[in-house]
Amino acid sequence: MYFYKILQDWGNYPLIDTTDPEILFGTKRDIINLPVNVLSVPVVNGINALGLTVKEVQIFVSPPGLKMALHTDGDSIDNGLYAINWIIGKSKTWVMEWFSLINKTDTLSYNKIDRKFIEYTEDECKLEYSKYWNGPAIVNISAPHRIINVSAQCRICVSIRLNEANFLPKFAQ
Repeated sequence: MYFYKILQDWGNYPLIDTTDPEILFGTKRDIINLPVNVLSVPVVNGINALGLTVKEVQIFVSPPGLKMALHTDGDSIDNGLYAINWIIGKSKTWVMEWFSLINKTDTLSYNKIDRKFIEYTEDECKLEYSKYWNGPAIVNISAPHRIINVSAQCRICVSIRLNEANFLPKFAQ
């Protein structure tokens, strides 16, 4: 499963600080690690009600026209990692895509906040599913994936990384 829309009411914004996210985080491509205490109380309560706990909070800033590289978060494919992603930027025309792997690759890299990932080329993957959504959603970050921001607006994503892995098949039943 690549995507699971969260239907519970977690309020209308994931962060305590409701300042314009472009002022807080800028509009240039970036990845920012934030402390867990930046999340709003309704969001933390909602995550806890699902039996999940927050590991860390990352912010992804995707400028207009960005086509992110295909990648898997972590040090292996299908590692059971999921995140709760909530888009707070102005972009309304973007898509998240998930892929199956055709050819294996083992090139492990580290991003600017020292998190492991594996990057893939277009030839190594086949598109399986794509989705646009509003509000919070659980997304599979252990399958090859990327976002494409086709908007003239910046896309800013709050990505809530969880301590639990491999929970979604149980959760979605």
